[in-house]
Amino acid sequence: MQPHFTEFAEHARQFEQQMRDAQAELERAVVTGGSADATVTVVADGLGRTRAVRVEPVVFERRDAPALEAAILQAIRAAADNASRLAGARMGPIELHLS
Repeated sequence: MQPHFTEFAEHARQFEQQMRDAQAELERAVVTGGSADATVTVVADGLGRTRAVRVEPVVFERRDAPALEAAILQAIRAAADNASRLAGARMGPIELHLS
């Protein structure tokens, strides 16, 4: 029984290292998301953490707070969706190795 446990422990250690490596890669990755009207861009890491928000100056001329709020929300959601897709693409190969 000992060889099976040793093999299992080694696979677990390799999986843990792959997960740490993937997480580190996602932390370094940059994704963006934009509003439908292209007035707001959100920059996030691959884990979905917002790093920056960029607003086109034209929104201040419009003085339309509800439109700006909607644009910010759209951009945040788009960045989060892009981060989620990136994480799925990076983590998928790791999960396949478990099968």
